[in-house]
Amino acid sequence: MKKANSLLIRRIAARLIDYLLIYMGSSLFFTWPPLALIALPLLFIPFEIIFTKLFATTPGKACFGLRVTTPSGEKLSWAQSAMRGLLKNDLLPVGIIRALILLIRKKDFLATTPFEQTVTQVKKGRRSFLIGAAALTLSIGGATYMSPIGTAIQEQGAFIHNVGLDSSWKSVDIDEFTIKFPKKPEETATEIPISGEEPLEIREHKVESREDIVYSVSYTNLPKSALKWKDGLILKGVSKIIAKHLNLSLLEKQLNYSLPHPALDFVMQKGSRLIKGRLILIDGKLYKVEVSYPQDQEEKALETAQAFINSFKI
Repeated sequence: MKKANSLLIRRIAARLIDYLLIYMGSSLFFTWPPLALIALPLLFIPFEIIFTKLFATTPGKACFGLRVTTPSGEKLSWAQSAMRGLLKNDLLPVGIIRALILLIRKKDFLATTPFEQTVTQVKKGRRSFLIGAAALTLSIGGATYMSPIGTAIQEQGAFIHNVGLDSSWKSVDIDEFTIKFPKKPEETATEIPISGEEPLEIREHKVESREDIVYSVSYTNLPKSALKWKDGLILKGVSKIIAKHLNLSLLEKQLNYSLPHPALDFVMQKGSRLIKGRLILIDGKLYKVEVSYPQDQEEKALETAQAFINSFKI
């Protein structure tokens, strides 16, 4: 009984690792976390089929020393792997029904079917269990960072970063957002003509310090033709357009999944000036929050750059 319980715990934990890995992978393509969750049961099917067929295990099972084979110890056929992927998917209705029957009757009604005559082998010893536990902990941590919980953690981090802004920095209400500036910002507006579209009006608020450090936030409504793409593609595309239009070198760009809205953090350079900033996309409106500074003032600028960027709130 104790051995059976140990196997059950390993199998549940292994499955959880696999689910978390798929969730993290899908989060790279879906900037809205709920979409990654919706895709999870569908992505698990090819994940389970391919791994059990080619390797007789999955990443989660491997961490806990589990292998899935035929009773004779051979790898599963494609048909058997497909059966497992479809009918042992606990996130699909058929998988849920199977799990409920298993809990109530203590018997797997699929175990006697020709395609489901498989055996789960266990590598004995505490070492595999500890490796699995460590992998599960890391997977939970990674998935948490990409979830709404991670957003809350990021917001707490933003609060901590704002410690770098002294009392001279004041929150400024601009349209529907607020942001902190060291003094009252200057406001400018420009229009960029777009073929076949209304001119793109860009409004900017900025402050320049004595050290030639420029803090700015600008925003515009994107043309409808640009909104047909996914948020992540829009942000990446805009970062490249900005770099090309302003003759900047795009040094770094990274989608930020820890915020409540799609965002991309970037670092650009023009000559001896560096630009650290963030693009944020909300309901078709694009915001650009950035700090521009000479390279010889980098240490001074970085004392407040991240805190300024994080102070942007809708």
